[in-house]
Amino acid sequence: MVAFLAAGQRRADELVGAVAEYLAWSSIKAEKTQLNLDPYQESQVETKTRAADEAVGLRLGETYHWLLAPTQPDPTGGIGFDVIRVGGTGSLATRASTKLVGDGHLHVTYSPVLLRLELDRVPLWQGDHVSVAQIWEHLARYVYLPRLRDRDVLVRAVAAGPDQLLWETEGFALAESYVEATRRYVGLALGGPAGGTAPAVTPITLVVKPATALAQREADTPAAQPPVAPSSSPAVADAGPGALTAEGASPAAGSGPDRRPRRFHGIARVDPQRVNRDVAALAQEIVGHLTALVDADVEITVEIHATSSDGFTEDVVRTVSENARTLGLPSYGFEER
Repeated sequence: MVAFLAAGQRRADELVGAVAEYLAWSSIKAEKTQLNLDPYQESQVETKTRAADEAVGLRLGETYHWLLAPTQPDPTGGIGFDVIRVGGTGSLATRASTKLVGDGHLHVTYSPVLLRLELDRVPLWQGDHVSVAQIWEHLARYVYLPRLRDRDVLVRAVAAGPDQLLWETEGFALAESYVEATRRYVGLALGGPAGGTAPAVTPITLVVKPATALAQREADTPAAQPPVAPSSSPAVADAGPGALTAEGASPAAGSGPDRRPRRFHGIARVDPQRVNRDVAALAQEIVGHLTALVDADVEITVEIHATSSDGFTEDVVRTVSENARTLGLPSYGFEER
């Protein structure tokens, strides 16, 4: 420890000397007119000032290269510090932040899965939900919680919560608000098929426990009505030959194999912000039933239409065109209008 402190003091003394030399040459450079320096002397002063400036930068990197990162593995335990040596090139701030990110002491991206773990571990829930503002306050205050670079990192993690494949165990639901009188969430968005559109994440957005969100959705889902026999349906009895039902099939479609429909077609609009969720719902609820038939020939075509009032930039045009070519799209392209 004594040797460590002595080495640190020596580096600090060298830094002070380098700064003093830089200030001295800078003073001479600023007073070159009063000192009546000739061109050769001015050139020497310029060279010395530049060299002293470089020396200060070098001494700064050699003197200040230790980070003290606070740690608290146990919320009920004491606070300790990890001593981390900073290396590499660049400014001190850049090197320090890069090292902290690399060692896991600072997060510039954060997974909804990890956020869910912290919500359950501490726990951070305030009953069945917790607001984004409350989560951020806890993260900024308590050492035993992860340190995020800024609030935007938390916002992105929260927004992706309902999109997790296993959202009930690794994610969460979102809501715009909670009405205490009716004990209901407004603007509730869950994961999975028909989960609803997630609200824009703001400080008052609520992160909701999956079990609670599922209970509300089940309560809102009307009970399935028992099927009505075709013979007892007035609509079917009164329909003429070739009349269509609400589903698009004739009343006699189920009367025998020869009258069964043999073709299905459908068009679906997919939310570009929830592509994975919507496509998964289509695959499970529609395509899965069609492909379950042995002789079914199913063809799926994806059409993408996009417009921009300001026009697409060259970077977007180049990237999208290259990706379309790589993916083997049979038809694609940009148009001026």
